[in-house]
Amino acid sequence: MTLSPEFENRFRPEEITSEIRHHIEEREWYSEVLWLGTGVVLIAAFSLFFSLAYRITGFPPTAEIPFILGFIACGLVSLAAVHLRFRSRRNFVEEMPAAPALIVGIEDTYRYSEDGAGHIERLRLNYLPTQRTVPRELLAISSDVQKVSAEVGTRWTPFVEHLQKGKMVSILYDPKHPKHVRVVEEEHDLVAM
Repeated sequence: MTLSPEFENRFRPEEITSEIRHHIEEREWYSEVLWLGTGVVLIAAFSLFFSLAYRITGFPPTAEIPFILGFIACGLVSLAAVHLRFRSRRNFVEEMPAAPALIVGIEDTYRYSEDGAGHIERLRLNYLPTQRTVPRELLAISSDVQKVSAEVGTRWTPFVEHLQKGKMVSILYDPKHPKHVRVVEEEHDLVAM
């Protein structure tokens, strides 16, 4: 395996195989289980808290049940929304084509994301949605490129530490909506082949 100087240790689009996609989907499953598990624990904790609060304040023994059932119903709807969001992300990884993208800017922001609160790197990227092998110079000057933004993990992850303006990353993109992209945050030494 020879590493490209533009991509360094990151996967090139032609290297994004079904195994790599499966690895990314597995990470999505782990994140979903974490979010759903946290939601179930919070729903149970708040339900018990409200039940205890009703008992302490002197309400009759079953007075809190309608309120708790409404709270549980809202919680279950929220959990279903989380599941649908992660299923959509897994489908995107499974089905969308890959393309090379040129990093034209990097912004460090702090906000909440699906991975929790923290410093999130927002990449400004140029890519051509119909071609798999594109010279970096063409991505820098062509008028046909798509200019998009994509978020990647926190700046302390190995993948993000080595990102620089002018380097290349692989992205997955939606041909019907070319502005909808996802950076493939995988490196050769992080994925067991």
